Amino acid sequence: METLTVDQGKEQLERSIAAQPLIRRGKRARAVPVVNVRTEHRKDYYGVDENGKRLKSGTLTTKGCKWTDSTRNSCSCPKLLIWSEGGKRHKEAAGNDEEEAYRRARAKQANFQAIAEGKPEPEKITRVTIADAIEQFLQTKRDEGYKEKSIGKLVVWFEKRLVEFANCNGLRYINEITLTHLEQWRSEWKGEASTKIKAQSRVKGFFKWCYEHDLIIKDPAKGLRKIKNNDRKPTLALADEQFEQVLNAISKVNGESTPEQRKKLRALILLMRWSGLAIKDAVTLERTKLQEDEDGWYRVFLRRAKTGVDVFCTISPEIGRELVVLENDNPRYFFVSGIPTKEAQLDNLIKKWGDLFRKLSKAAALKDENGNAMDFHSHMLRDTFAQWCFLNDLSTEDVAALLGHSNIQITQQHYAPFMIARQKRLTIRVKEAHQKSLRAAAAAIGLR
Repeated sequence: METLTVDQGKEQLERSIAAQPLIRRGKRARAVPVVNVRTEHRKDYYGVDENGKRLKSGTLTTKGCKWTDSTRNSCSCPKLLIWSEGGKRHKEAAGNDEEEAYRRARAKQANFQAIAEGKPEPEKITRVTIADAIEQFLQTKRDEGYKEKSIGKLVVWFEKRLVEFANCNGLRYINEITLTHLEQWRSEWKGEASTKIKAQSRVKGFFKWCYEHDLIIKDPAKGLRKIKNNDRKPTLALADEQFEQVLNAISKVNGESTPEQRKKLRALILLMRWSGLAIKDAVTLERTKLQEDEDGWYRVFLRRAKTGVDVFCTISPEIGRELVVLENDNPRYFFVSGIPTKEAQLDNLIKKWGDLFRKLSKAAALKDENGNAMDFHSHMLRDTFAQWCFLNDLSTEDVAALLGHSNIQITQQHYAPFMIARQKRLTIRVKEAHQKSLRAAAAAIGLR
């Protein structure tokens, strides 16, 4: 073996290195490219100069996007799909709609993933029309057992109003609807705040369903802000004198009402006042739901028509006997001859009893604490019962159960004034108890 000097060894090593191919090391390539959505926000446009170059100042011709310095994608500016592959950066136009851009990004990402795993290219996501999405949604609600009346409201809001709005704005597919579109549609709604709140709840439910069933990639309704209900009517309870005034006015109700109807009206009012039942539950009450105890008191047990919550309440012997002696064409019920199967007919039946309350309101001619005329309606009896419960130290949980509320928050929301009055009264009683305890302690010390 030939022995090399140090200089000869260095020279051989240099020749060996020079003979090897040059390897340029860059960033490690990803196995699967990541596709991102980027928005090219429109900038303020001031026109061009004589050479065709864009001016940076002067008279503003077109206002740019307010999110120019932001990475937000929710505006209507052009969208791009950005990804790196093979050491190169790639761009692809993705339209102006954020939902559509994310749909395309997701489809391209799935394609890259399939190629990396050696699978065939996945099928393109099929876009669903607004009409088809609504049809599927309504069918799901029918399968879930929604009542005819509830389905009818969904038909009005989606098959009619949403489709009409979409047609006016050139929207055909469900994933073309953005948060901006929904806010624009909401601005066209008419009615009180309570009506709009219920409508927004339905809209949110619809788009949440679409998202859960993979009809859309992003839920646009999730960004809808809460509607403030500044026109909520205050809860009204009757004073004892006003309630007696209502009972005394029953005999003055004229028109088409008969003596038998006036007897039923009196019994109905007493039942609602001392049970807290809503008019629909009280009017359709069956005799079997009223049971007499051994001590002469009566118990009412039923399921609320509105919420489906079981309700239990206690009725005094006087009111119970007044109900029992009522004569009716159908012995199964106290106040009606039968309950229609169709909701529209049932609503008309309850409306007739509401007409009697309106006649009674006119005959009673109630006035508030300021001497102003005050209308009487059936729900005031429910409010009066709730106030009576709170002022007699029943807990909020107990009042919610007696009223058949589905959760305690509803009770707190509707009857907050009564709860505050109870708290003030309990505060006074606690202070009196403390003062009594202190006086007792002082007296004990004095005796020593």
